[in-house]
Amino acid sequence: MTDILLLSLLTLIASIIGTVTGFGISTTMVQVLAFWLPLPLALLVAGIVHAANDVWKMLLFRSGLRWRLALLFGVPGIAAAWAGASLVFSVDPEPLKAALGIMIAAYAIFLLIKPAFKIKPTPTAAVVGGAFSAFIIALLGVGGPIRSAVLAAFNLPAAAYIATIGMASLFVDVTRIGVYLASGTALTGNLLYGMPIFIAATFAGAAIAKRIVGRIPQRSFRSVVAVFLIAIGIGLWLN
Repeated sequence: MTDILLLSLLTLIASIIGTVTGFGISTTMVQVLAFWLPLPLALLVAGIVHAANDVWKMLLFRSGLRWRLALLFGVPGIAAAWAGASLVFSVDPEPLKAALGIMIAAYAIFLLIKPAFKIKPTPTAAVVGGAFSAFIIALLGVGGPIRSAVLAAFNLPAAAYIATIGMASLFVDVTRIGVYLASGTALTGNLLYGMPIFIAATFAGAAIAKRIVGRIPQRSFRSVVAVFLIAIGIGLWLN
């Protein structure tokens, strides 16, 4: 029971942070779950919870959803997510996490130093960013910051940013969950019984995040995302 309560609290906090920044729950949860669960199981738990959070993002921020952009990010990510999830059982993730952390932190620091800089917001950028982030999140559980870094170039209002990420992420999460399950990873015991509670916690976190997002000025939103990118990048590097 204690495990369920602790995981529910982790899910709530991860949902708030992940929704506000657009990174998703998985980036925070996988790093904690991997301390006491095998990586494939940690990815499965975080993936299911993350998919639920995707749905809440789309519902709570649906007025801002940019369908075309979400499809450009999400559809190419299906094949990339399948490829990344298939490698989970054969690749050492630690060197990849460290390299990814350095890359994310460096890019975010650059954004703060050069706030006027933007990745050119083109369909090609969306497709490449969506596919690369899908591959990394399926393999390591931390691709959300990459997707956020690319999507920030489109300078969307906060609601549109969050809803669009929610829809794009759902394509990826459904794909990777299917691969994890097909490879023999399964929920048992408290992880299985507690899943409805974890999913409810994602809704509570997303609802709280909606109130927080409404208080962040649009001109400051990109800086907020950049600061969280730096924190996540350093965390991955040190881990």
